[in-house]
Amino acid sequence: MFSIRISHAAALILACSLGSTAPALAQSGTDLPPIAAPTSHIEVGAISLVRSKSEQAGDFISGLLRGLRADERVQGIGVAVVQRDHPLLDNDTGSVSNATKFPAAGIGRLFQTVAILQLVESGRLKPGQNIGALVDGKNSGLTLPQLIPHGDESLTRRVVEKASGGSEADYLAKRIFQPLGMNATHVENGALRTSIGDLARFAAALVNEGTLDNATILTPASVQVLEKGSPENPGWSFGLPELQRNGWHALQIDGAAEGFSARLVIAPDPGLAYVIAVRGPAGTRFWRALDEGVFDELLPARDVTPVTSASVTQAPTEQAIAGTYEPDRKLRSLVFLKSQEGDLRLRAGPGGSLVLAGAENITLLPQPGGGWTARDGSLSAGLRGDELFLSSGAAYRPVPLYKRPVLYALLALAAALGVIGATLFGSIPLPLAWFDSRPRDLSVH
Repeated sequence: MFSIRISHAAALILACSLGSTAPALAQSGTDLPPIAAPTSHIEVGAISLVRSKSEQAGDFISGLLRGLRADERVQGIGVAVVQRDHPLLDNDTGSVSNATKFPAAGIGRLFQTVAILQLVESGRLKPGQNIGALVDGKNSGLTLPQLIPHGDESLTRRVVEKASGGSEADYLAKRIFQPLGMNATHVENGALRTSIGDLARFAAALVNEGTLDNATILTPASVQVLEKGSPENPGWSFGLPELQRNGWHALQIDGAAEGFSARLVIAPDPGLAYVIAVRGPAGTRFWRALDEGVFDELLPARDVTPVTSASVTQAPTEQAIAGTYEPDRKLRSLVFLKSQEGDLRLRAGPGGSLVLAGAENITLLPQPGGGWTARDGSLSAGLRGDELFLSSGAAYRPVPLYKRPVLYALLALAAALGVIGATLFGSIPLPLAWFDSRPRDLSVH
């Protein structure tokens, strides 16, 4: 009996021990760590949060936009930044967003340039081809490298349509907008409309060797042609004004219409591009603060190899080119440039600016590397020899001396002085002795 009780007790003890270990087994089966009470108090300081450069840039640009929106005249601002084939940031404030549609205006010329390069790739156009012969059968001597930087949009549109066999709007839609997924971009009543988001996708393709999301709009070789500076046109690439800042080489193109102003900047070396759109009257100071703030934050100053002055071709100063210019009718008739009547007067303004009056009334700001551009991007000017080309397509040359009104004014003044002198001398009786050269006796008797 005693042995049986011992056996029962042993069984009871074993059951209790197994019951107490069941939770531990279950815990180990789920790989949970054992729970232990803390043995001491550990002081833990604040953990620093490291933000990426793109996040820091986004914070800066967001603050910049809020600050600039303090001007109540500006209704909205939007900025989008891309690097290679991916977006870096998208920031907006006010009535402008990533999807807001606005007129592309001058930025449309970049789409035309890409279309021209595509047609060259396909063999429908050749770089040395006579554009006049293509458009209307006349031998103009104008080639594509001459057309793109200084030709007007209407002539470029005719070239695209002649080479493609269809309308420019259809061509751009099939070869650029649709492949890149630019669903907000289209031609409406003859004007191209787009959005910040679509321009950002377009820019991403250009800085990514012509390809985005498996859609190729240009070969890498054609992209290099687009980005390369033109020795014949200082300050210009293949249709784009150049920008040198903080040791970086960039390209920019602007447009303004219907209360909107926009800018697209491409920096080929880092593969970075950004789009800015503003709704409302944004003046020179506003654009300077916005554009320079964004550029400096995204592309801070870098060390570059200094270039000796001997290797740099100095651009002509504003004082050197100041004067009166007339439309170059001979050149215009050859290259189908924009018809422009009236002389253009140039004078040097403050800060290296160029003040135009007459046929155009606007102030152009100097661009690093040469050339001048309006703050809103509506007009650019460049020199080739003594010829002055405007981005509107007009061409001018200095008025010859014999045509200058000041010369005729001086001649008229000289003639008037001569008449006055003759009249004065003719109306005063002069003693005949003044004209008598014979010696006279002047002694007093």
